Amino acid sequence: MLDAAGVRRAPVLGWSMGVNTMFELALRHPERVSGLFAVAGVPGGTFATMLAPTRLPRPVRKAVTVGLSRGMRLLGPLVTPVSSRLPVGPLLTRLLSHSGFMLPVAEPELTARALRAYLQTPVDWYFHLALHSHRHKKISLSRIEVPSVFVAATWDLLSGPREMRSAVAHLPDATYVELSGSHFVQMEKPALVHAELLTFLQRLEPQG
Repeated sequence: MLDAAGVRRAPVLGWSMGVNTMFELALRHPERVSGLFAVAGVPGGTFATMLAPTRLPRPVRKAVTVGLSRGMRLLGPLVTPVSSRLPVGPLLTRLLSHSGFMLPVAEPELTARALRAYLQTPVDWYFHLALHSHRHKKISLSRIEVPSVFVAATWDLLSGPREMRSAVAHLPDATYVELSGSHFVQMEKPALVHAELLTFLQRLEPQG
């Protein structure tokens, strides 16, 4: 899609901490972004949303998750040699998909491939990213003018749906969709997430 000045603009999709990244992109380079599709993530203030389904007070949830992240960043070099060698097959996929952190997935084989990729990344690096996300201030949504869609998951332990719904209220052209799923809702309800994405892309197409 080209704007009046001939600059190419495109919709951006983000998942988890990637939602922070895409909103930052929309703020810094609005001429490049035509729409935002956020899945299981919030534009800043990530740790304040974690463990929302537990209904613990927000300060307690934040303290627990920040403390856990700091500990795992230190322990990561000890954990990675073990986690990177885990045999990811039907048994591990089934256990994780009934753990509460992840719910039953639609395509176990594809999920196993994704898990293998996740486990090849050093554990301390994940928590390094998480802690830097914690330091990232909330993004000024009043400056976002492009259409947005937020796909939240009811049982998401990492990005609470309440905060995603709240973000929608501060945007001029945003839609909120909540599905019954976890932080990995795109693996659990791929057809529904895909349908929402296609609807959004059709909406962004030039009319006439």
